[in-house]
Amino acid sequence: NYPVDYTVELSQDGETYQTVKSVTGAPVPTAPEVIDLAEPAQARYVKLNVTRRYGEDSEGGGPGNDGKLVQLSEIAVFSAPAPDPDPQPELTDIDSYDT
Repeated sequence: NYPVDYTVELSQDGETYQTVKSVTGAPVPTAPEVIDLAEPAQARYVKLNVTRRYGEDSEGGGPGNDGKLVQLSEIAVFSAPAPDPDPQPELTDIDSYDT
């Protein structure tokens, strides 16, 4: 019952979401899946919107798929450090100088 078709959506306010990644026809997972975004993004909220899951009606599906459940063992969101809004010039060593 893993996601086959899904979107990753981001929001700053939890009300208005923007789709930043769409996946259609995800294969049977054999290892943890990493979803990288094409561009850096800022968000306070992340939504995984599953529009189709692996089930009996999916290619390769079979018995044992019950209800409208989606199976996720783990989800994690990582970010890069925010850029410094007031970068300082890089310091260099000065051996000698004339005054």
